[in-house]
Amino acid sequence: MSDEAKDSMTEQTTGKKTEPIVKEAEPVERRDADPVEGEENTASGTAPGTEDDSGLLKKLEEVTAEADAQRDRYVRAVAEMDNLRRRTAREKDEARRFAVSGLVEELLPIIDHFSLGLDAARKHEGGKAFAEGFEMILGQLRGALERHGVTEIHPEGAAFDPNLHECVLHQPHDSVEEGAVISVERVGYKLHDRLLRPASVVVSSGPPKAAEESGGASGGSN
Repeated sequence: MSDEAKDSMTEQTTGKKTEPIVKEAEPVERRDADPVEGEENTASGTAPGTEDDSGLLKKLEEVTAEADAQRDRYVRAVAEMDNLRRRTAREKDEARRFAVSGLVEELLPIIDHFSLGLDAARKHEGGKAFAEGFEMILGQLRGALERHGVTEIHPEGAAFDPNLHECVLHQPHDSVEEGAVISVERVGYKLHDRLLRPASVVVSSGPPKAAEESGGASGGSN
């Protein structure tokens, strides 16, 4: 081949333009994928996580309220148990302290008769020797009662107390002021701080003249 022919072929080859081969893209089918949680909330107009947060807050409030109720029930139960324990201890102590009250109340009339017999024996010459021995026995009985919390109420000369004394008579008296106890007709008794029997007493109404004047004044006013 001559040089002219080569040049002619070169010019033809160079003069042709190389066009890029573009392959038409095939349409891609859209798969129905599960919607993303954030996208669904955004599409519905709710911020992501708002619905779950409100549910958790509501559940937390319910659990907190139940815990508070359980705590209140526990506190009340503990308080009731403490009250029951204290009340039981107090009742047990009272039962122990006043267990002999029934026996003492039955012994009181016997002690009264014993004392009256001793007083009568002391007034007779032949009975003084026996009275001394029985007086010792009565003292032992009273000592046993005192060891169990029994005390006598013998308020001669003291002011009249309606909580402990029972007035059987008002009587004028020269040396005993008005409202004071002249004599004790029957001794009273207490078991610890509980009154078993009030003392039967005679109470002074003051000097006889003052009593008469007060009686006359009251009569004149009528």
